[in-house]
Amino acid sequence: MYYWITGGTTVKHMDLTEPLLLPADEVARRLSLGRATVYSMIASGELPSMTIGSARRVPTEALQKWIAEHVDAGAVGRR
Repeated sequence: MYYWITGGTTVKHMDLTEPLLLPADEVARRLSLGRATVYSMIASGELPSMTIGSARRVPTEALQKWIAEHVDAGAVGRR
């Protein structure tokens, strides 16, 4: 992700080499989790997703945000 600051305004510029939407198997690979675990996280609403036709996709930004929110002394999976 790139950010440009012009005239006091921050403009977000997207890295087009990174896909905007990821299938569950790619999310599972990136998180080192099973596909079923990722689908469970999606079904529970823990991991934001969207449906396009019959395909379920996770926005890359949502995955990055989820990771950032859960990185604090092993908080992932603990409540």
